[in-house]
Amino acid sequence: MSLKSSLSSLENDLGCFSIPEVSDSEIAATAFVNGIVFVGHNNGCYSALGLAPGSHFQTLGVSTIESFGVPSGWQVIALAPGCTPDNPSTVQHEMLHALGMLSGLLAFKTLLKARFILSLQTENSSK
Repeated sequence: MSLKSSLSSLENDLGCFSIPEVSDSEIAATAFVNGIVFVGHNNGCYSALGLAPGSHFQTLGVSTIESFGVPSGWQVIALAPGCTPDNPSTVQHEMLHALGMLSGLLAFKTLLKARFILSLQTENSSK
């Protein structure tokens, strides 16, 4: 599974937001003040919790977030080689952290369960 398909799967499962892709050629002119840049990193996978403009760039050996070619309000999600495409749940886990969920995978499962329960209640209440 690719990075793009991992994020599309997250969009489909949650159904409450979309993750627009900004190509390298569009970044300089993007209207998105905040965003996420995925960066390869050999020492693990990680993300800041919630909105954290410019976070983690120091641990990746650059002096500013702009060194990755993105605006200063963007943040990094670092992915080790094993994170994608071999393990799409890790990509989703880190993305959920960036969206502000403390325990990404647990929160994801809880949201799916709540969505399923809500769906069942809605179906049962219409009978």
